Amino acid sequence: DFDVKRGHGGIREIEFLIQSMQLLHGGRDAYLRSSEGKIALAQLQAKDHILHDEATKLFEAYCFWRRVEHALQARKGEQTHALPADYELYLTQALGLEDVKAKMQMHSDDVAKIFAKRVLPLPESETHEPNWLVGSHPLTAFGLSDEDQLRIQAALQHMDEQLLRGLLPERSRKQIELILQQAMPCWLKDANGVSAVESFADLLHSIAGRATWVDLLATHQGALDWLIGVLSASRYLAEHIVKKPTWLEWPLAEERGAVEIERICDVISKLKIDDEAQFLNELGRLVDQARVQCALLIDAHKADPLMIGVMLAHVADDAIQACLSSSLQQLKLPEDFPLVALALGKHGSQEMGLVSDLDMVFVLAEDPNLEINGRSAREWAQRLGRRMIRQVTGQYPFGAGYEFDARLRPSGHSGVLVTTLEGFQSYQLHEAHTWEHQALCRARAVTGTKQAKKRVMDIVQVVLGQKRNFTALAADVLLMRKKMLSHLASKRNGFLSLKHDKGGLVDIEFLAQFSRLMFGGNHTGTVETFRCLPESAPQLWQQHAAYLAETYLNYRQMENALRVELWESIGALPEDIHAKEWVTLQRHALITSPQALKDTMALVHVIFRNLLVIKVLH
Repeated sequence: DFDVKRGHGGIREIEFLIQSMQLLHGGRDAYLRSSEGKIALAQLQAKDHILHDEATKLFEAYCFWRRVEHALQARKGEQTHALPADYELYLTQALGLEDVKAKMQMHSDDVAKIFAKRVLPLPESETHEPNWLVGSHPLTAFGLSDEDQLRIQAALQHMDEQLLRGLLPERSRKQIELILQQAMPCWLKDANGVSAVESFADLLHSIAGRATWVDLLATHQGALDWLIGVLSASRYLAEHIVKKPTWLEWPLAEERGAVEIERICDVISKLKIDDEAQFLNELGRLVDQARVQCALLIDAHKADPLMIGVMLAHVADDAIQACLSSSLQQLKLPEDFPLVALALGKHGSQEMGLVSDLDMVFVLAEDPNLEINGRSAREWAQRLGRRMIRQVTGQYPFGAGYEFDARLRPSGHSGVLVTTLEGFQSYQLHEAHTWEHQALCRARAVTGTKQAKKRVMDIVQVVLGQKRNFTALAADVLLMRKKMLSHLASKRNGFLSLKHDKGGLVDIEFLAQFSRLMFGGNHTGTVETFRCLPESAPQLWQQHAAYLAETYLNYRQMENALRVELWESIGALPEDIHAKEWVTLQRHALITSPQALKDTMALVHVIFRNLLVIKVLH
C-alpha cells in the first residue's frame, strides 16, 4: 500500500524540498524561481544551497518514482499512486527493472535523509535529557574550573530570567532547550566555550521580542551549526552578532562573499551626499558591514587572503571616492577636480586585512595655480585633502573609520598634504629614498579623472623603471631591514612577531619590492609579483618564488584567523603551543605550532639573505 506520491521519500517530498528551498532563497534571487524541477535543482546546486550529490540523488529518485507512477496508472487507467500487492512482478515486467523493492528502498531512504536535513525541524530529544535552563544538567562531568562553572550557571540563569520576564514567548523555551542540547556539549569541550555560552545569553537578550530568530535556529540545522561554531571560535563575530542579530541570517543569505561586497560597494557609490551627517553615518555602517562580511568568510574558510584583500580594497576605494565627491560638493568644486588619491601599502596592493590602515599620497594632477572661485587649485586641493581625511578617518557614525598613515607622503608628516604633479615627479626622481621607491611598488591611483590618474601613474612607472645597480639596491634594502629589526622586532622572550621578526611578512614583502625595482614587472601584490617574475630575474629567484608566494599566503591566513577569532595581532605570538593563539591556528591555519613557524621563518630569512647577495652575471 506504499504511496509513491505521498509516501516517505516519495514524489511529494522531492517537490516540497525544492519548493521550500526556492521560498527560502528565491525572494532575493530571481535566478532560483524556475518552475521546472530539474532546472530548479540545478540552480539550487549552482548557488551552493544544495550539494551536487544531493541534487543528483533527488533527480534520479524523481525520475524513478515518476516511471513507477506512470506504469501504475497505465495498468488500469486509474489515477492511483498506491503499489498493488504484486507490484514487484508487475513493475519488473512493465519497466524491465530488476530488484524493484531494493531500488525503491534506496530512493526512499535517499530522499527522506535529504528532506530531513534540509526541511524538517530539529528532532525533539527522545531521551528526556535534563533541562539546561533550569540548571538540572550537571556541569561537573566536563572538567570545568569552579569559576567557569559559575559563569556558565550565571549565563543559563540569565536566559531563564529573560523567558520568565516575557522577553521571549513561552514557545521559545522549548526551542532554546533544543538549541542548548546540541550546543552545550560542543561548547563545554571548547577552549572558548564559556564565552560562547555568555554570548548566546547576550544574543537572546538582544533579540528580545523578535522570536523568529529563535525559531530559525531551532528549525534550521545549518544556521544552528554555524552559530555554535562561530560563537566559540570568533570573539569579533560574536560581538557583532550580539549587536546586530540580523547576522543570524547570514548562513541563509544568497548574497555572500564577493557578491555582497559588490552590492555594498554599489550602495556606497550611490550614497546621497547632501546631508553630511547622514552620509557619514551610512558610510561608516557600510564599511563596518563589509568588514564583518569578510570576517564571516574567513571564519567559514570561504575566502583566502587574496580574495579578502581585494574585497576590502574595493570597499576602501569606493569609500574614498565617496568622501571625495562629498567634499567636492561641500566646497562647491567641479566633479572633475584633478585630485588623485594614490593608494600605497596593503591598500594599494589590494592585500588588506580587517584592520589595515590607509597609506595615501594626494597629488594635484593639473596646474596648481589655476584660479577656481577666487582661490588657486593648490589651495583648494589642500582644503579638499584635509576634509577627505576627516571623513575617511572619523569613527562611526562620523566617518568611514579607517586609520590614516601620512608617513609615506613626500617629506613624511612634515610635508605638505597635497603635492603637485611636478613636485611629486621631482621628489621621486631626485630626493626620495629607496624605501620610498619600495612603497611606490604598491602604488595605485584610486580617485581622479582617467587622464589625471594616468598622469600620476605614468610618473610612478618612470620612477620604478629606472635602471638600478643590484649591489647598491640590495645594500639599501638590507640596511632598511636592519633598522626595522632593531626598532620593531620582538623584544620579549618567548614571543614572535610574525610581521617584523627575521623571516616574517616584511622579509617577503621587501623581496617582492626589490624584484619590482630590479627586474621590472607590473604587479603590485606580493603574491602575484612572485608568481609572475620576469624572465630577467636570476634563476635562484625563480627557484624560490613559488615558496615565497605560498608562505606569504600562509602568514596572511594566520593573520586573518587571529584577528577574526581572537581580535589579536600577529605582533606577539607566544611560543607556548598550548596558548589560545595556537589552539585557534590549529583550526584555521596551515602553520599550527610555534616550532613549525620558527622553522619557516628561519628558512625565509636565509632565502632573503641569499637572494640579496647573489651576483647577477650578464
